[in-house]
Amino acid sequence: HEHAEAARIFVMVWAELLVSLPDDYNCHLNCAEADAAVELLRVFGYTGSADELARAHAEHDELGDEHAPATSS
Repeated sequence: HEHAEAARIFVMVWAELLVSLPDDYNCHLNCAEADAAVELLRVFGYTGSADELARAHAEHDELGDEHAPATSS
């Protein structure tokens, strides 16, 4: 029970900060880190934050990276 409560509190505190890292702090997660964070947020019910983090990550991904926005030719 202690571990689950600690995880719940961690996710609650980081749900907003994770989303703001790329834009506010110029701190970018790699694809594996972003995927793990998105999944953790979703599991704990922070779907809005998860979606926003996925969007923010993709916007900052470089061409050829897994989440990079598609470019039109």
